Amino acid sequence: MTAMKMRLLHEILPRVERPSRYLGGELNTVHKSAEAVDLRICLFFPDLYELGLGNLGLQILYAALNRLDWVWAERCYSPAPDMEALLRQHNLPLFLYESKDPLSAADLIGFSLQSELTYTNVLNALDLAGIPLRADARDDTHPLVCAGGPAAFNPEPMAPFMDFFVIGDGEDAVLEIAAALRPVRHAPRLEKLKAVAAIEGVYVPAFYPMETLADGSIVPPVDGPKIRKRIVADLDAAPFPENYIVPFTQLVHDGAALEVLRGCTHGCRFCHAGMVTRPVRERSLERIDAMIQRTLENTGLENISLVSLSTCDYSRSRRLVRMAAERAHRVNASVALPSLRLDSFSVELADMIAGVRRSGLTFAPEAATPRLRAVINKFIADKDLIAMACEAYRRGWEHVKTYFMIGLPTETDEDVRAIADLCKRTLEAGRRVSRRAAIRT
Repeated sequence: MTAMKMRLLHEILPRVERPSRYLGGELNTVHKSAEAVDLRICLFFPDLYELGLGNLGLQILYAALNRLDWVWAERCYSPAPDMEALLRQHNLPLFLYESKDPLSAADLIGFSLQSELTYTNVLNALDLAGIPLRADARDDTHPLVCAGGPAAFNPEPMAPFMDFFVIGDGEDAVLEIAAALRPVRHAPRLEKLKAVAAIEGVYVPAFYPMETLADGSIVPPVDGPKIRKRIVADLDAAPFPENYIVPFTQLVHDGAALEVLRGCTHGCRFCHAGMVTRPVRERSLERIDAMIQRTLENTGLENISLVSLSTCDYSRSRRLVRMAAERAHRVNASVALPSLRLDSFSVELADMIAGVRRSGLTFAPEAATPRLRAVINKFIADKDLIAMACEAYRRGWEHVKTYFMIGLPTETDEDVRAIADLCKRTLEAGRRVSRRAAIRT
């Protein structure tokens, strides 16, 4: 046991509020010998453990990389304020969860950028690890630092701090990056960057000098090579974590998430994910069934979520939901659907996975006036929303939860007040169907 691991286990973890966040020995985690591998990679989710462990993308990359016997992929999450304060007080660096080695022991640190709100967490993590914030300040002794995920589609705000970005789907790209870095592990930094720059979907900011125009605009060279996003064409062949990491503590989203399709055709104008994850691709029923069975067997988890941007749009959604419910109920597990499409068909699907007690369904109208819904390209009439809610109450659901967005383009005070009015009218109609009807917004 290293001296740093001893200090963490005996001096630091007993003094933090939730030490289970940092143990790194959860069921299905992977532990290898650092001396026995050719490459060490840190997968970093820049938010608290309770949010990060349930991130499906990180679980996928963790499983895919660790299937290679010459790679050890470890994890790290943003520490809570109490842990950060203790690390700084004791002059200890941020660490890899599995080995408890310093973050700088990795050859590559990959950040998952889910939103712009985590940018400062990324910089704080680098500072805690003792790694220079700016890419041009790092030398051959520092690990490469990269980023991927939804927010990486607009990389420039973080370009000064990243050695490279991965644009698009990561399952294949991350394996190619590992293979490219393996033979140049001990080479100069520039050689490593050249190796990954040759991979489709990888953007190395240092190789794209910017030009400042007369009006002050900063633009890339017109003749620079284009970066094309990576697309996994066949989801059935893509790696998936059947040995889901089982947490020591309760997460924000408990259970295992199984991606049934990727992409969306609805074209809602506010939806970043619906645009950047195109085209639509589905997993086969046979593959999903096998994934559900092995995930439940290997984890003991009691909840499976069939996730996508619009699970109701799966081409054989009735068979999918029925099959998942039958498979899960055999081991007393439950199946959940994410936010449902605004129609009676969604309520029918929810019925298939409901238990004896029906609590609530979630729908996302996003805007409360027909005008604003037209602006965002989400067409549904008020009467259809009310009819859908009444159908849910009629089938025994106790409450309906609705999601609305504030701050959409062209929004007026009238659009905001309409949220309360639409919910009130929906509840009044629902109470005529069931006295127990409730609505949450």
